Amino acid sequence: MADRPLHVLEPKRKERRSPSVRWGKRFGPRLRRAALFIGFLAFACFLVPRDPAFEVMTLREGYPAKRDLIAPFQFYLLKDRTVLRHEQAVAARQVAPVYSIDPAAARGTEGLLDSLRSFESGADGRGGPVTSLGLSPETARALSGADGRRIVALARGIAENAYASGIVPDMESARDATDANGIALERDGMRFEKPWSAVADPSSLRDRAWDEGQRAFPSRPEATQALQELLDVAVRPNLRYEASTTERLRTEAREAVNPYDGLVRKDEKIIGSHELATADHIRKVESLRAWGSRMHAENDWREGVSTVLGRVVLLAFLVIGFLGYLRLHHPAVYKETPHLFLLAFLTALVMSIGWVVVNQLRGYEMLIPITILSLTAALLWGNALAFAATFTASLFTGV
Repeated sequence: MADRPLHVLEPKRKERRSPSVRWGKRFGPRLRRAALFIGFLAFACFLVPRDPAFEVMTLREGYPAKRDLIAPFQFYLLKDRTVLRHEQAVAARQVAPVYSIDPAAARGTEGLLDSLRSFESGADGRGGPVTSLGLSPETARALSGADGRRIVALARGIAENAYASGIVPDMESARDATDANGIALERDGMRFEKPWSAVADPSSLRDRAWDEGQRAFPSRPEATQALQELLDVAVRPNLRYEASTTERLRTEAREAVNPYDGLVRKDEKIIGSHELATADHIRKVESLRAWGSRMHAENDWREGVSTVLGRVVLLAFLVIGFLGYLRLHHPAVYKETPHLFLLAFLTALVMSIGWVVVNQLRGYEMLIPITILSLTAALLWGNALAFAATFTASLFTGV
């Protein structure tokens, strides 16, 4: 017992692993490759969608076309936007403003003039409805004098004739807003045209009152002035402007303008390859896009789903083929997930820059920096893998 050596037993220490090691142990290489595969497909299909109107979106005035563009079907040519807007503005100004009759205005004026006519005040003109109207002292004295009843009778006749024809608040502004020859008057559910000459306004009422006053009181200018002031106070416009109805009619007039001018037949060449695009070419291409969206409704979700599914299948086929190539000829790269992630990141970067160059900056596909992927892959893994990665990325960009 004394010859046997003594051993000191120590507790076994648990080694602390880094987060990357724990993550790698928890998720195996197959699961990581599958997650990378799904994430790349989602990015390629949804984050960078293919523009369905590629030809239309990349054609700019003064720049050469990339390829021939042939009309796939017969369609009508849209008018120039400036010409169309001018014609729509002219059509809208031809619409007569719509007015409706307010019967309360005529009743209020009639009641006021009747109360003045039946009122008999003293010679001083104090009290009664004359002074309550806010008239000037000269007008109050004229209405309270011997010619008062006659002035009120003339005002009543002028008001009745004006209300029968209609009184607008402001003739000048109403005529400036339209090129029509009159107004559209709504009465009893019907609408009929009325010329401007048959409509009155406060300014024309003053002129009419002056003429009537000169004939009735040739030597009494104060009576004529009293007649004018009485009409200014008592008469209110009885035609109410219907803004919503007028704007609806003007909108209908704008929409009724024919937006087409000319015809492009099927198989007709719109623009040739490397031909400089002009305004006429742009108009034809915009007309083609408008008719294309009209034939294929934008709310047809089945067409969008089929497009996305087709692109998913094609991209998945390309990715699986590239992974098969890596597994056969570059197994070391295939087994290392960081290498695959770097390849996926570089390919996604090239696709994103290509989408920005083509769809946002309206550039050419030749400006896509595909050499970023090829040079990086050649430096890290060799020329063979660089060629395969560049070829696959080019197909990704074109899908």
